[in-house]
Amino acid sequence: MDVWGFKRHRYPFPLDLGTHKESVSYELNPKKATYERLRDALEYCVKLSAPFILATHYWQFQRHPAMKAVLYKLVDHALKLGAKPATVSECMGVS
Repeated sequence: MDVWGFKRHRYPFPLDLGTHKESVSYELNPKKATYERLRDALEYCVKLSAPFILATHYWQFQRHPAMKAVLYKLVDHALKLGAKPATVSECMGVS
């Protein structure tokens, strides 16, 4: 069983820990992030109306140009699902 009783996915909603907020993010990196894994997480978040926060580092795109295709494909899919691009602060409910 995964954290919070979610068997296949991580708890997708921001947590208010009193002094700060935290949320899960999904990492786009060349070693372990596949389009399929990220797409599944995205679709799960959309289904629950939860934020999908994608994290990466700019220098990884320089070293691994194929990551750009995964990013573009994921963004296209997200927009087709009705996702609205937002900042992390907006996803956390902070203005």
